[in-house]
Amino acid sequence: LLTSARQTEARFSSVDLNALVRELERMLQATFPKTIDFKLELEPDLSLITADKSQIHQVLLNLCVNARDAMPDGGVLTLLTSITPGADLTEMFTGVMAENYACVRVRDTGIGMSRQVKSHIFEPFFTTKERGKGTGLGLSVVYGVVNNHRGFVQVESEPGAGTTFIIYLPVKHVAAEQLGPDRTGAPRQNIPQTILLVEDEDMLRELGISILESEGFRVLAARDGVEAVALFETHSDEIGIVVCDLGLPRLGGREAFLKMKENRPDVRAIVASGYLEPAIRSEMLKAGVIDTIQKPYDFNDLLAKIRSIIAPPPVADDHPELF
Repeated sequence: LLTSARQTEARFSSVDLNALVRELERMLQATFPKTIDFKLELEPDLSLITADKSQIHQVLLNLCVNARDAMPDGGVLTLLTSITPGADLTEMFTGVMAENYACVRVRDTGIGMSRQVKSHIFEPFFTTKERGKGTGLGLSVVYGVVNNHRGFVQVESEPGAGTTFIIYLPVKHVAAEQLGPDRTGAPRQNIPQTILLVEDEDMLRELGISILESEGFRVLAARDGVEAVALFETHSDEIGIVVCDLGLPRLGGREAFLKMKENRPDVRAIVASGYLEPAIRSEMLKAGVIDTIQKPYDFNDLLAKIRSIIAPPPVADDHPELF
């Protein structure tokens, strides 16, 4: 279920985002309450993208329905398109591969949301709506579809100040820069193959342990920041990488990472969050975190990141990896 949106077979073709947004706006004008006004601000020279038109339509529809629900007394729903250089996104997101991204903003003047709510909105079954009025799957599907298109989602919101969802979709791909695991090109040599997994949700922690151990890694697991720091201090020399959720009880993930860094300045870490503010992500990278990953976990993505950081280079005569 967590990956259903990613696994749905997509039918990619050239898509005119401006035409898609105009078509959506006409449909919503006819179906949304008359207390909601619409405003379009479209980039006139917007490039075509390669995408599944119906899936992107569903993403924008989900966001517009959420915007409607956030304005029970009416308001303004604005749809904007633009082009953003990939270079402008590298501090906010990992995996920026395209030279340019087509950008769609869905902005409302509704009730907004707190930072705490914002940190959970992409998690399946999380909803702020009354029982029976929402499944909590809308935004997790948005995230899954956009991720499947190698794009990104950003959220800007404050209580009482409305919400803006920003979707970035690649226009043109460029070759990824092949750097070493510490983003400096340094080779991986004699890095311990033990992972410290810090996750307070029991099901995710147990699933993570099972998957990582099945891939040949030794796993130490902690359920909160205090336990994680204690484990790290005891096994510091054995741990090759820390995978740490930011929203932890007792001691937050950021604070736990900084305490580990005091103990061992060269600690390698990947931090995870349901939604990571771009400014906080930039701060974490500057503090020494190697990478970030979005929750709900895509374990294939997580494994690829871990292998790129601590797994030994492949041996020429070794057997191919089997799945």
